[in-house]
Amino acid sequence: MGMFDTTEGVETFFEREVKPHVPDLPAPRPSPGQFCIYLLKCADESFYIGQTDNFPRRLSEHEAGRVSWTGPRLPVEPIHWETFNTREEAVKREDDLKTGFGRQWLKREYAAGRLKAALRQAGARIDADKRDEKDGKVGIVGYEINFNRYFYRYTQPRPLEQIEADIRAIEQDILRMLREVTE
Repeated sequence: MGMFDTTEGVETFFEREVKPHVPDLPAPRPSPGQFCIYLLKCADESFYIGQTDNFPRRLSEHEAGRVSWTGPRLPVEPIHWETFNTREEAVKREDDLKTGFGRQWLKREYAAGRLKAALRQAGARIDADKRDEKDGKVGIVGYEINFNRYFYRYTQPRPLEQIEADIRAIEQDILRMLREVTE
């Protein structure tokens, strides 16, 4: 990725360096206080279905590995969400999606790119009129790019025996260098 030239606008930089890699930018996610169901895609290609009234907090719990099912399957990526007026509606929808039919529907819609979240992504852009004011500084609210989705590919960790052998080799190298310095 090229460097940002302060003489050019953010929009120009984005069009040149970012947009070619992310044709379907993520849309705004549910806000705290909104009841919602959500679907996460895990690194092992599995899906997690949940419901919450604080999506940002719950997503951060998943991303930090504090949720037992998704913890070993990091990173996770939110790929679908729906908002509801009440928790009861959200719980009912979550239960429906967790049935065999619901899971088949989600997989089929995901494969076809027809999930509601994906459909909402098409019009995402910088809103130059919207300002983010923090600590007396004003800045343009920018794009959100999910680097896990576009730039990360899961690889199986190396076997512990191989890691241990590498550490022992490094230890031996360090001891050799120390002997050279002290003798």
